[in-house]
Amino acid sequence: FLLISHSGFNLGNLVLKMKGVLHELSEKLSLQIIIITHNENLSVLADKTFLVEKSQGKSIIKEISNDLI
Repeated sequence: FLLISHSGFNLGNLVLKMKGVLHELSEKLSLQIIIITHNENLSVLADKTFLVEKSQGKSIIKEISNDLI
């Protein structure tokens, strides 16, 4: 798998270009790509999106629909 940690820099119009590149990379190399970010706009890159929240000292992980973001 490939892990990408998004550090908050402005991606602007590159997001849609990244989607195609990452999808092609994933398909050709049979890679699972995981992107960790605080930027909800990057969810357009994902097949699945998960929200991680801390509640009472525990991490709560929820799969969310990209349509809701």
